[in-house]
Amino acid sequence: MSLIRLPPELLTLIIQDLSLRDLNAVVQCSALWWAANHGSSGTLQRFIDAGANLCWESNYWSRSGAFPRAKHFRYLKFRDGLNELARHPISNATKRGHTAVVAKFLDNGVNVNHKNRFGRSPLALAAGGGHFDTVKMLLSRGACLLSVDLDGRRPITYAAREGHDDIADYLLDKFRHRYPRLHLTAKADIQILLQHAARRGNETRVMHLLFNEGAEINFQFTVESRTPLYDAVKSAPVSMVRLLLENGADPNARESPDKFRNGGRALTPLCLAVGREGSYEVIQLLLQYGADAGADSKSALYAAAEAGKSDEFFLFVQSGAKIRDVQGGLMRVAQKSECEPITSYLLQQGANPNPRRRICGWYRHRRPQPGSIRALEREIFTELIRADFSKNNMVAILELCNHVMVE
Repeated sequence: MSLIRLPPELLTLIIQDLSLRDLNAVVQCSALWWAANHGSSGTLQRFIDAGANLCWESNYWSRSGAFPRAKHFRYLKFRDGLNELARHPISNATKRGHTAVVAKFLDNGVNVNHKNRFGRSPLALAAGGGHFDTVKMLLSRGACLLSVDLDGRRPITYAAREGHDDIADYLLDKFRHRYPRLHLTAKADIQILLQHAARRGNETRVMHLLFNEGAEINFQFTVESRTPLYDAVKSAPVSMVRLLLENGADPNARESPDKFRNGGRALTPLCLAVGREGSYEVIQLLLQYGADAGADSKSALYAAAEAGKSDEFFLFVQSGAKIRDVQGGLMRVAQKSECEPITSYLLQQGANPNPRRRICGWYRHRRPQPGSIRALEREIFTELIRADFSKNNMVAILELCNHVMVE
């Protein structure tokens, strides 16, 4: 059984017969975790009085700025950072909102900005958990508001993402007072609040940020970013989508280019709306406010065919989406989803009922030269595929193999 499951009284008896080196090993693996998870400041104080070391170096190191997708600049400093035992218990205490335990850690020399293996500071964990008292205490101890994690997120992002608007507003107010010259960063924070409020469907919050905080409804960053409408189209109620469109949201705004996602293509809100519930109503609303169905016809039609939504498919066609790939993948996708109306329509448009998968361009242009070893190997594999395992075919294949071995 793990030592972390033992009662604190028994652990206290065990440590009396341990050396300082063994004591720190036991404490870092078990006892401090137990005290941090359960908020037991008394147990923590007993180990502190016994000489436990609370200050060990974070295994996370970063030399990049707050830019998303810069993961190649952020990495673990030591390989044991992947081990769960390398985590500092202050992360557990802040995540669970044990303010007294966190304060005791800080009183004994633990860094207030200590990062876990994901680069999240105690302030980010407390903000994401909705622990207002812990957030206030950490800020009073000098916690950094500009701390970024592995994905470039700051503490205010965690508060906004989890819907803790009171903590997000508090962090924004503290940021403005602590860094009065970083007004562009404060503006970016307001846009992050608007984006997450639109995703959650909080209409009151969205109106407050638009008209009281000066948020821009079509603002997006240059890298891996999207407008509030883009996030609202995914899962927010239809009323939120209508509210954003009525206040000037661009229905044709794409997400920022990101080569690591969607095959390098930036999708439109129309394509994204296909995958949600009530997609037909949302698509109609986007088209009503000027969405261009022909701007990304291929992605929109593929999405509708893959989801098997014939009504959305024909709505795209009626709104100007052009079918450019009748002979290729669109027919395969429609057949795979077993959507009979779409399949019948594509057959009427001249689609092949038995479409073949295309050969990749690099493979097609790198065919071996006639008479080479690779050409003979290709011929052997072709014969193996086509052979019916008769005696004549097997003899021919063996002759080709012998010929390749001689060469």
